[in-house]
Amino acid sequence: MSRVLRLFLVGAVITGVPPASGNEAGGESAASALLRTLHNAPIDVAEVDQLKVPPYNPPGPVGPAPGTGLKSVFSLPFSGEGAPQMAPVDKLVHDYLMANKIPGATVAVSKGRRLVWSKGYGYANFATKIPMQPWHRTFFGSVAKFVTALGAMKLVDDGKLKVEDLVYGKATALPGGNANDTPGVIFTPGALPDPGAYFNAMIQGVANLKTTSPSLAAGAVPTPTPNVETVLAWASKVRVKHLLSHTSGLLRNGDVDAATAYFGKSEADLTYKELHLAMLLGEAGPPFLFEPETKQRYSNHGFGLVGHIVAERSGMSYVQFIQQRILQPLGLSQMVPAYTSVGPLDAFRHTRDKNGNPQPIAHKILNAPNLGVAAGGWVGTAQDFVRLMCATDKQTAIPILSAASIDLMETVAYPAIDSDQPLGWDKRAGAGELVKDGALDGGSALIHKYVPGFISSGDHIDLSDINVAIGFNIDADNPTTLIRDIARAAGKANIPQGYDLFDPLYRCAKQPGYTVAPLPPPPAGKLAVPEAPALPRLVCNGGKAVASASIQGKATQYSCQCPAGQIAKAVGKYRNTFQCIPAAVLPVPLQLQLPQAKLTCSGGKVSGSSCICASGFNAVATGANAYRCIRSVTLPVSPAAPKSACAGGVVRANKCQCPSGQSLKNGACTATNAPQRSGTPVRVQ
Repeated sequence: MSRVLRLFLVGAVITGVPPASGNEAGGESAASALLRTLHNAPIDVAEVDQLKVPPYNPPGPVGPAPGTGLKSVFSLPFSGEGAPQMAPVDKLVHDYLMANKIPGATVAVSKGRRLVWSKGYGYANFATKIPMQPWHRTFFGSVAKFVTALGAMKLVDDGKLKVEDLVYGKATALPGGNANDTPGVIFTPGALPDPGAYFNAMIQGVANLKTTSPSLAAGAVPTPTPNVETVLAWASKVRVKHLLSHTSGLLRNGDVDAATAYFGKSEADLTYKELHLAMLLGEAGPPFLFEPETKQRYSNHGFGLVGHIVAERSGMSYVQFIQQRILQPLGLSQMVPAYTSVGPLDAFRHTRDKNGNPQPIAHKILNAPNLGVAAGGWVGTAQDFVRLMCATDKQTAIPILSAASIDLMETVAYPAIDSDQPLGWDKRAGAGELVKDGALDGGSALIHKYVPGFISSGDHIDLSDINVAIGFNIDADNPTTLIRDIARAAGKANIPQGYDLFDPLYRCAKQPGYTVAPLPPPPAGKLAVPEAPALPRLVCNGGKAVASASIQGKATQYSCQCPAGQIAKAVGKYRNTFQCIPAAVLPVPLQLQLPQAKLTCSGGKVSGSSCICASGFNAVATGANAYRCIRSVTLPVSPAAPKSACAGGVVRANKCQCPSGQSLKNGACTATNAPQRSGTPVRVQ
């Protein structure tokens, strides 16, 4: 029996599962502690199918679900915890799963910055009937764009990026040239370094697309024949804000197959810069579908480009930046990119058979670590994404963004073009219902955030500060009605203020007496700040515990500080024990080198890496690896004056002066009988 299985079974005896019906402020229930112990400890994959879940008794009348080890009111098992005042949510989720033949789901709800619901429903594996747990991870698809937007706004707060920054910079065409010639261009940098690489790729792309005019009928540019000035003008207008709101005009997706063929690389080795350059080179068709900020069209590739900008501006890989600056401060150590190894915390993905019934499919690891994570490559639980949404609350205990950045992110970017798109969200409905959904490879998800003051239509329920997330292990229809009904159930529920299922060390709600920095002594005659509740002392194996929060100079929170090149991993109950382990090393993107095989030679022929022109013609560069043969022109040369012939004499002022008694004859000074004036002018032939 494995160590974890022993812990799990012993924990069931020690804690006396089922859990208590309530949750005291500053503590957590026995079942929550038990799940956290299981969540943080390694599990042998081979033993997962044999894992027996201890009994769990939710409040209210229940009936057994045979063979699951769980209790269920209905025909599907469920596990986890939730406020008894929200009991109707169980039936809402059960009915949706049954009606839509969905194998499993995780559901989480926060209200007033407190986690009030975190449950798993159905099965992590429909075939073997492994029950779904709240800690089972699923693919959240495009909900990852919300995470990427948080990363971009974090850079804004760091002063390393502005949403109004031009993406490529500016390309200014110099006077000259015509419809058949490429004018000279001056490049100025933008959010991405090396503007010349991107603009030159666009210039080359125009030349490439001229040979494929039929595909341009519904394409980017005003005429079937691309125009360099138009493409450069459009590209010079693209801003980071356009990428974050799907108004950049870029294609929906890059063409990975075309990019790997162009650069001669595998998908795993391809960098995002290379994928984007292949798009600009026209390998996937015209890269721009419209002028920026004139329309809205969903672009996965545009958000991937935001991830590339995050990496360039932060000096870290995109994944490392998100993990260190967004996830780790919130205690979300188990939320990972989809290219990491798959383990027992991951629910099985499902497809449907010919009858529409769920069918598990093999675990899949995405093999392109540099490409799809920013647009749709994070896996996690509903509770993970509720914690992220709660971190964008202006009153949160652990802020990751400034109030100004939160406002900017949640405001519709370009309402003038009939868009309801904020930054990183799909839409903002009504007075403040923020929505994001996603689906990818046998998983799907939906998250809703309700801003302060939001009242539901019709029944007029106050949904202020409620966040709801649902993750499925199959591609499910958009459950908007379900998630709104769950939010209404939370809004109507009168839940005690002390009820909070969040980890005590990473709670979203501010606790009495807590602050992120030492407070000055209180003025005389005023009450002192109340004593902070006691927390388990942090243990940092391989590093040292450093006070990260205090009250009146007394440490109340600690962080584990590891040596360079290592990160702290939570390994103990309540996450108060950490182990320093080597940080994951991601591949460093290679510097781009445009291959010579793409050299073009208009009017001549390509020979190796040279453009060979006919006699009387010279090769002139017109772009990146593009040449044109033009006729050689010989300029007239003024004839040089011949040297004066003056043998035996001296030439002065172009005149030959012979010695006395001599005269110039046939270019030489010779004796003469008749006196003759010297300095006879020399004729120029």
